[in-house]
This record gives sequence, C-alpha cells and structure tokens, in this order.
Amino acid sequence: MKVLDPFRILVIRPPPGHAEEASTNRNLALLGQMKTFDGRPWEILRIDAPAVARPREWPRYIGTAAYTNSLILNDTIYVPLYGIPEDDKALETWRRMMPGYEVLGFESEEWRTFDAIHCRARAFFDPEMLRITPVAVEKSSLKQLRVRAQIVSYSRADLIKRELTLHWRNGRAGAFSVASLLPEGPEHVYGAVVPLPPDGEGFEYYFTAADGSGRRHAAPTAAPAYTYTFTP
Repeated sequence: MKVLDPFRILVIRPPPGHAEEASTNRNLALLGQMKTFDGRPWEILRIDAPAVARPREWPRYIGTAAYTNSLILNDTIYVPLYGIPEDDKALETWRRMMPGYEVLGFESEEWRTFDAIHCRARAFFDPEMLRITPVAVEKSSLKQLRVRAQIVSYSRADLIKRELTLHWRNGRAGAFSVASLLPEGPEHVYGAVVPLPPDGEGFEYYFTAADGSGRRHAAPTAAPAYTYTFTP
C-alpha cells in the first residue's frame, strides 16, 4: 500500500487466485475500519499488480509488481517498472489519481516485488523544512466551516503571517477564494473560517505558507492542480 495524502490510500490488486490475494483482502478489511484525522473513512484506491517473476527472489515464488513501492518526492512520483505490458497501465493509474504531479517510471532488473524505489530510497527530506499538515475540517456553525492546519518551520525561522493562507472553493470549478490562517489554541495550529458550501456540494481546498528562511510550501504539494476535498 501507499499513503497518497491524509485521506487516500493506494492498495495493490493481485491477480485472482494469487498467493497475495487473501492477505491483501484481510488488510483491506482492517483499513476499512480506520479513520482519517477528521473522522472520515479512508478512501481506498486500487492499482492492478500482475504477477511478475524476478530471477533473484525467493525460489519458486512469483510475487506481484510493486507499483505502490514508489517514491513521492515534492511534486514528482517515481514508480518502479518491470518491463511488462501492464507497466503503462500502472503509470496511467498513478497519473489519474495524482493530477498535477509528474509521474516517472523507471525499469530495472534490480527491482524486486517486495523491494523497489521506496525501499531503496527510504526518504529524502529537508531537516529544516516548512511543513503543513491538515488538522481538521468541521462545521463551526450552521453556515460556516472551520479549517485548520499545523504549520511548523523546522528551520526555526519566523513564519510570514501574510503568507499563511487557505485557498478554497465550492465544487470543482471557478477561482479559489483566499482566507488568512490565524493562530489557534494548540501550538503551531492555524485556522480559518469560511462559508459552508450549499447542500450536496463539495468543498475543495489547499494551504500555502512561507517562512523567513526563504522556504515556501503548499499542501498538497501539487496544488492547485491537486487539492484536498471535503463534503459536509
């Protein structure tokens, strides 16, 4: 599996009857009981993972293509490829699920079905990063939504207050409105109050921030092409 954002998880779909099918289904049942930070069920997405033989793996075991063993680095996604026809479909699936991100595939004989790009890279991160994490979206009244995020400058540079913003719109069309994010009770938490969308209409949003170190960040990273959504 791969966590795509605070709301969505990508899980492989092994071929029917494959040895990994039963364990994957058990894990799907467990994921179905879990909630996101704001109490919603996770949205579970699937990617077909065909059986693929790798000569250096366990004897007589044919695993599945580890398309979820990828690396999401800023606004680029690196996906392992196995030199099989299903590779193209896997890249199409990634691009459909992650609009705004550049999706790149890399074929190698070194990729295993249990050990590919994510396992090799583990992580690349900026120890002085500017980090934005959604905290909550909730009704603050009958006609308002309160949207909050935790914003931390690990460089210890001051946040630039005028750059702490929530970008939002009702539905999936039209220009985004901008609201300032203001400090709230818990440390590093900032929030804004916006009008409640009409009944049945979704709410689309993303955050931006900047600090005195020169770092600027959006959450999600590929915003505004890719955003968070909420339906009251």
